[in-house]
Amino acid sequence: LQGIAKRSKQVMVKITAGKNRSMKSIKAHMEYLSRGGEETLRDQDGREITGTEALKEAAWGWKYAGPMMEEDSQYKQAFNIVFSMPEGTDEQALYAAVKATAEIEFAGHQWVMVQHFDEPQVHCHICVKAESMEGDRLNPRKADLQRWRENFAYELRQRGVEAEATRRGARMQKEKINKPWAVTRMEERGQDTNPVPAQANIEKVEKWKASEKRASNSYEKIITALSQSDDAVDRVLANDLKQTLEQTAKTNARSIERVKPEARDRA
Repeated sequence: LQGIAKRSKQVMVKITAGKNRSMKSIKAHMEYLSRGGEETLRDQDGREITGTEALKEAAWGWKYAGPMMEEDSQYKQAFNIVFSMPEGTDEQALYAAVKATAEIEFAGHQWVMVQHFDEPQVHCHICVKAESMEGDRLNPRKADLQRWRENFAYELRQRGVEAEATRRGARMQKEKINKPWAVTRMEERGQDTNPVPAQANIEKVEKWKASEKRASNSYEKIITALSQSDDAVDRVLANDLKQTLEQTAKTNARSIERVKPEARDRA
């Protein structure tokens, strides 16, 4: 509640595009992460991987150590993941937090990580082999992503960085629907985009309205209880929470107004 009231920085963990069904595509992604061998990757054992020959050796180790990877498969053989925080976050603290999170969440798996500095957001990339050394397969779902976010936020706080992993619905923040990741990345770089206008999804709109109503009713009860508390800290929190949620509601209303009339009609 305090994190919501203070609008604490929210962590972002995202599985990015990439089929990763072939050794060729996985090698290519490692080369991208290392900027063609110029940047240093670090693996799950802390070993540094620098240069094209070291990249080839690392890829060979992925293929033959533990369950053998196929040259081509119908299943994903690796996952590309980005951990990030808003601009201004301590870069060293973020790197250490990502490393600590990966050591917990991807224990037993082979992975490599690197920190890039080409975006305003402070972020690290991780590429993790889908099958562990024991043959257990990584199969991330929404609950797994949320746990990764929560662990990442915890590790950041342990290093003095204010961070939360509150679900979007709990913050009553509207989901950005149908906005391609590539478009978001271009906008972050300040590049012009001309994306196809988002089509309103009636099912998602109704689901959001129901979720928003449930959250609003819950917060009304919480704020009432806190405002009647004998503890002054609770009463301050009630007031801060009320103001933040009111501002969020106004922001959501403005975002709806910005939707083109034809899109609202379709909704």
